[in-house]
Amino acid sequence: MTSIVNALSKSVYQNNWIGSHQAAQLEWVLLTSGDTAFHDNVILFGLFSDHPHPSLVAKACRLPENAWMLKNEYDRMGIVWEACKNASSVRLPEPIAFEIIDRQPLLIMSYSPGDNIPSLRNKRFWRSENQIKSLLILAAGAIREIHDLTTQKLHAGEIVESDFQTKAEIFLSIFPWNRDETRIIEGLIEKIRIRSTQAGSKRMVQGDFCHGNLLRSKDNQHLSIVDWQFARWATDSSFDVYLFILAAALSATKGVNEKSRAEQAKTVLNKWMLDLFPVYLNAYQTGTPVDILPIREGFLMSCIEKAARSIKDFGHSHREDPLWCELFRTLVDFPEI
Repeated sequence: MTSIVNALSKSVYQNNWIGSHQAAQLEWVLLTSGDTAFHDNVILFGLFSDHPHPSLVAKACRLPENAWMLKNEYDRMGIVWEACKNASSVRLPEPIAFEIIDRQPLLIMSYSPGDNIPSLRNKRFWRSENQIKSLLILAAGAIREIHDLTTQKLHAGEIVESDFQTKAEIFLSIFPWNRDETRIIEGLIEKIRIRSTQAGSKRMVQGDFCHGNLLRSKDNQHLSIVDWQFARWATDSSFDVYLFILAAALSATKGVNEKSRAEQAKTVLNKWMLDLFPVYLNAYQTGTPVDILPIREGFLMSCIEKAARSIKDFGHSHREDPLWCELFRTLVDFPEI
């Protein structure tokens, strides 16, 4: 790691990625991200001696064969950055470079300041309905602004490939499903296929939009969204919209039993459906309404996406895949509003 850090520092100065820190010494602090799964990344924070906070971030994949993931993140972040750098409610890191340094693929980007969104296990935060509403409105506005600013009309004959069918087929193979569950999954595949063929535009979806990837500004007016490795062009933004709520509900649960946590999450969602969820959806739909999936179908689609993604992209399962499968089963009869 020392040789990589030294080579990285040298590259920063050679390429003039130092901004106003012309005479400052650069040091790097190592942080491992995620839960140490093979496809998670290692993060290096670059601090200049004349500034108290990090200025640069370098992301390295644990396995060299996953370099494609960093390259995709760099390319997609560049598209979103150009579209959203003057956005009113949302911020994101500026992608600086994708480099092979000392034989290690690295994504170099600017540092995004802000406070981590409190975990839903922080009971003091989540006792206040006003605080929850404030966060939901801010999150909905931020992701809607990204969707709007990256929206492009499809050219004649242009097709935006969706991998949902592949993920759904993986999902069907993970656990045995009964006839009704299989019918629902197959119905979702067909509905999403039809929606895709009838779409007239595409937009960049973040692909992992949850409170764990958000940083909130001190004045509570902006959100910084980090971790763009799953961003992609899509004709439907439902996954970004519904994943945020599902991830939040799951974070409110406890225990190691997937079935119990799924039931707890459903209870949370039922409570939020009366007030908080309509506030969130209304905030997202402010202005010209966007055609997204109905709530239950959006929830189920998001469960499929999350449960099958690791197997599709990396060839092995993630420890939370069974939890998303159980949540799917639990939400099959979730009511619409």
